[in-house]
Amino acid sequence: MNNAPSGFQNSQEYLISGLPYVANTTGSLHVEFPTITRSLSIAASGTNAYVYFSGSAGSATKFLILANTSQDLPLRIRDLWIESSGSGGTVSMCAAMTTISRNCMCDLDSTKWSGV
Repeated sequence: MNNAPSGFQNSQEYLISGLPYVANTTGSLHVEFPTITRSLSIAASGTNAYVYFSGSAGSATKFLILANTSQDLPLRIRDLWIESSGSGGTVSMCAAMTTISRNCMCDLDSTKWSGV
C-alpha cells in the first residue's frame, strides 16, 4: 500500500506532538530544519537574542528575546537565524518538527515577503 506523503496544508501534522530538534549557540546560528516545524521555543540565558526567519532580514524584522527569558512560537518554518547580542550567554532552541518535507514550503525571503 502506498500512502501519499504529508503536505504543507495537512492540518493533522500540526495537531500531533512534534519530533524534537534542539540547538544551542553562544554566537550566531543558522538552523536548516530537516522538515517543517510545528512550533519552537527559544530561551536566552545571560544575553539578549535576535531571531529572524530570512537570511536577508534587516534589523526591523529581527525578533528580540530579552536575556533570561524565553518565547514559545507556534510557527511553520524551515529556516531560522539566531544571534546572541553579547558574550557569556547561551541561546537555546527546541523545535517540534512535523514529517512534512522542507521542500513543501517556500523560502521566506524578506525581499519577497513583507515583515519577514
